This record gives sequence, C-alpha cells and structure tokens, in this order.
Amino acid sequence: MKHFVFAPVLLLVTTLCSGQVVKQNDNETAEQFVTRMMPVNSILTHKVLSTKWNNTPVILAFYEQAYKLSEHADKDINKELIIIASWEQQHRDVNGTLYSTFVYDDLLTDAQMKLAFIKNISEKLSGGCECEWSDGTSKRAKFKNASDIKTELKRLGYRQ
Repeated sequence: MKHFVFAPVLLLVTTLCSGQVVKQNDNETAEQFVTRMMPVNSILTHKVLSTKWNNTPVILAFYEQAYKLSEHADKDINKELIIIASWEQQHRDVNGTLYSTFVYDDLLTDAQMKLAFIKNISEKLSGGCECEWSDGTSKRAKFKNASDIKTELKRLGYRQ
C-alpha cells in the first residue's frame, strides 16, 4: 500500500518542479547566443562548441573574467585551475542562486599533462545556496566570487 501511495505523490511533485530555461532565439547563432548570455566583465577564450548530449542540443562556451585567482591550492609551484560556477534556482518553494567551486591541479605523468580534480579543497570552497524559501527563511552563500575564494584559501593556509 505504501508503494501505491508513494508513486502518485512522487509523480505530482516532479511535475510541479521546474528549473530555469535559457533559450536560443530564432536565427541566432551559437556565438551570438553565448555573447548575449555572457557574464559581466568576461571574454570568450575558446571557440564556441555546439553539440548534442543525450539527444539534447548543448552549447559549450568558456569565458575569462576580469579578475584572476593567483593563490595555489597545494604546495607545488604551478597554479591550479579554479572554476567558480553559479546557476539560478527557480522552483515552487525556493528561489536563488547556487554557487560551487571546482579546483583542478595539473599532473605530469608519462610526458602528458592532465588535470586532476581536487575534491577536498573544492568541497571546502563551495559556496552553497543564496536562496529564499516560500516559508520566509533565507540563506546566504559563503563563497560567491574570486575575492571570497582568495580570502578562504589564505585562511586555510594556502599561499602564492
């Protein structure tokens, strides 16, 4: 009986949930779309890629913003790649922005350079949700930009 009640409730909840939809305008090229959606103070750093993922059209673009993070996440002399990502949350019960940070280190193995995800530092630097819920509660994200990440890296003991 529990399974019979659970399935319709789950179906109802999933139909009420929604996310942000960003659409490409008619007759708009991938490059024009990416330029229109570009973050403030940023430039495209690579060719725009238009492909399909799970039979869904996807556009990939890489930006460089006006500020750069100069801190190192480990003790080697090479700088790490730190990506700060944010995305809007617009659901029935919560609205706001999620922030996440991804830290990668370069590894030299067999004359190849590879990026390795540094999970523990990435988790420490993830900002969380700057959101408001329908019941009136709200939460502030901890790390939202390069300055916040630099400050936290210094606090954690990482230096240039």
